[in-house]
Amino acid sequence: MTRPPPDPSPPAYIPDTIAYAARAPPPCQRNSWKCGQQRLEWREISPELLRVCSSLAHLAGRADFHPDCLLVKRFVGSRSVPLHLNHNQFGSEFIALLCADNTARLLLYSPSEKFLFKSPVCVSGQKRLGSLLSCTSRTQKSNALFLLTALRPEGFRCDCGGEFCFEHIRASLDHHAEFQTRFVDEAYASFADYVTTSTTKYFKPEPCCLLTVAVLLDAGCGDCKYICKHLEDSAANPAARNFILGQDNCREMLTMRKYPNSDACHLVQDTITHLSLRPGCVDGVLCVSVLQHLPNKYRQLEAIENLIRVCHPGSRVLLYVWSFEKEGMEPRLGEKTRQDHFVSWKIVDKDGRERTVDRFFYLFVNGELEYLLSFFSHIRLVQRAFDGKNWCVEFEVL
Repeated sequence: MTRPPPDPSPPAYIPDTIAYAARAPPPCQRNSWKCGQQRLEWREISPELLRVCSSLAHLAGRADFHPDCLLVKRFVGSRSVPLHLNHNQFGSEFIALLCADNTARLLLYSPSEKFLFKSPVCVSGQKRLGSLLSCTSRTQKSNALFLLTALRPEGFRCDCGGEFCFEHIRASLDHHAEFQTRFVDEAYASFADYVTTSTTKYFKPEPCCLLTVAVLLDAGCGDCKYICKHLEDSAANPAARNFILGQDNCREMLTMRKYPNSDACHLVQDTITHLSLRPGCVDGVLCVSVLQHLPNKYRQLEAIENLIRVCHPGSRVLLYVWSFEKEGMEPRLGEKTRQDHFVSWKIVDKDGRERTVDRFFYLFVNGELEYLLSFFSHIRLVQRAFDGKNWCVEFEVL
């Protein structure tokens, strides 16, 4: 089969951010994350702007640093998406300067290393490789962050081994692979009987058009609670009912018949990282609390790639993941510094014996989901939200 040529100008994903540089990265295959190029809006840097960058480096006390790339990020209030730049594209040395109101601040944090740095003006000389850079303000004024850095030479491959490093992600296919089998697949299969009689809790999805599309995929549907709830809500108006296909890897969850209208569900047993559905067959995807059960970022990227593949242009995808942050959106530094966790459930099986089942999950930090999405072309961020326990991102497939 002949592959289509790469799109010469894939649309930017990282919102409200412009990169000024002498060269842009080479184009990649449509929606292929494995080329390792983040989707930014690239513009050619002028000699005058290069001189301004050198002057800013001098003002920050870094006369020995010669940046050749300037990223300009505009933000209002606390809605800014934290930045983490691909190590293969951008150097680890950087200077971040705020052009903002007096309530704004910079936050550089790394949850795994308990690293937290706050500054009202500038971040310079700090480690960036394992960190995310966030900028916030308590006002609704339009502010700007200027990030001075240097482009890596073409073909550069980083070997820092950091958890956000793309080369580390690319090599992590089998990392913690046993977690998925033992603490996700086998765990859900073993307590399916318990879930049958447990109380159902629903997330409240952010307002979106998903429930009005013709064909909706509920990826990782579990016991089908969202499908059954939609069937119940639309019972009074059959004309508004759409076709919802449920997918899950666990047969025991799919066949438990927990709800009165479970028999009306259309279900398929499949793995989210290798969906057997044909490309472009659905109008929308709902994926709630699924990516957090995948053991590494490689698998998470594979899952996102498959969700995009089964959508046609114009489709919407809504992702929910458990958050590392508390309700105030501050990093959980000092108490629970690991992002991978195990939840122990004590259940009573059919024979009346009590036993413990451990379930694996991963906590996403602010901006991490957007960082993974930034490696895909032809998607557009529609909205992002935080409800105190979960990060939600809705994007459109272009």
